Amino acid sequence: MRKILILAFLAFGFHAYTYSQVSFSDISGQSGANQIGLNYGVAIGDYNNDGLEDIFATRMEAGGNLYKNIGDENGGNPSFQNVTQAAGINPAPSAQFAIWGDVDNDGWLDLFIGARDEGNALYRNNHDGTFTEVTATAGVTTGGRVKSALFADVDMDGWLDIYVARLGWENILYRNNQDGTFTDITVQAGVTDASISMGAIFFDYDNDGDPDLYLTHDANVPNILYRNNGNADGTGVTFTNVSNLTGTNIAAMGMGVDVADINNDGWFDIYITNLGANTLLLNNGNPGGFGNYFWSTAEMAGVADLGMGWGCSFFDYDNDGWQDLYVANDSYFSPYPNLLYHNNANPSPSGVTYSIASQGTVLHSMEGGYGFGCFDMDNDGLLDIYLANYGGDVGNQLFKNEMNNSNNWLKIKAVGVESNKSGIGGKGCFENWQSQLNGRSERWQ
Repeated sequence: MRKILILAFLAFGFHAYTYSQVSFSDISGQSGANQIGLNYGVAIGDYNNDGLEDIFATRMEAGGNLYKNIGDENGGNPSFQNVTQAAGINPAPSAQFAIWGDVDNDGWLDLFIGARDEGNALYRNNHDGTFTEVTATAGVTTGGRVKSALFADVDMDGWLDIYVARLGWENILYRNNQDGTFTDITVQAGVTDASISMGAIFFDYDNDGDPDLYLTHDANVPNILYRNNGNADGTGVTFTNVSNLTGTNIAAMGMGVDVADINNDGWFDIYITNLGANTLLLNNGNPGGFGNYFWSTAEMAGVADLGMGWGCSFFDYDNDGWQDLYVANDSYFSPYPNLLYHNNANPSPSGVTYSIASQGTVLHSMEGGYGFGCFDMDNDGLLDIYLANYGGDVGNQLFKNEMNNSNNWLKIKAVGVESNKSGIGGKGCFENWQSQLNGRSERWQ
């Protein structure tokens, strides 16, 4: 199995069962990235390799923009510069989702954009702050009704492949041919879902070393978990639908999805936003040897938010070693705010519990929240939030994390050797090192 590292934060130090007052500030106005309009998706990545993470934000009817992180050049808080035109990026008007990944393994992040009405777009990084569109020559033009786009090395050959989830149209899996082109292997791979796809994510649910695929669906169509069969042979990688076997075939009005090991037991758990009560699926590992099984625990965990949920992300905002959760709600559609849930770090037979930590803070936004990204924009070891708001006069919001505690942190930039260069999909283990620091061992991703 290829071993790679991903960009990650790891907290060192004993966890206290009380947590500090949440401290985020809204620096949207002075950030330079306060994009107004029908904002939809957010992609975070250091495209120019200067050590600062940049933002690409999609915007319906206006394509979107690339915001270069220029640090604190203007004094005070970090700020961003709109370099879309200078970078040679011309996104389709109905662009909805974008992702960063190094598709040619040259050490520089490339950009893939999926649109609702037009085809896809792939931009190759020229290493000088500009990009060249290579969509047609790469063979990834087919798109339309895109709701999610993902990079993953599905066949473990060291090159990033592309998966595109589409609303009511057949999803597409493009295999990287390692020569600047891609091949559509959707049918032979067995991932031909043509339902009302919304969210999608690759993760290794069964800890066998290869990426599996989970899809959320709208309109009460059951979600799908595809297990990677680990049989890559040329273009021969295949997947098997294990939704019923694993208990992941949730039928709701599913939107966003994210995964994390919320109870630090070494297995990835799943959170799904819905129109109505959200879902948390706890991964029980391999009970009785009959395959991994998930069970629903959102109400017991205290994260069954009832809003019009869209984006969601696990992240450790206070560096205590436990995964917290932020949920974006379209408060124009349903009058529920965005929520930050703090992980109470009390694993029990029912998993863990969470407490709402955003009440009375800027994170309790009542805008039309859709996508967002969690990232350390100023390299201070604290994860900040960039939120895309769909409509309204406020525009996108940038929330700076100003937590002040004694918890330590470690930041790692992945450089794949046998794996894909950007390390997407990697996981590692610090048991021996961490056990010397805090008396316990944990896995991280």
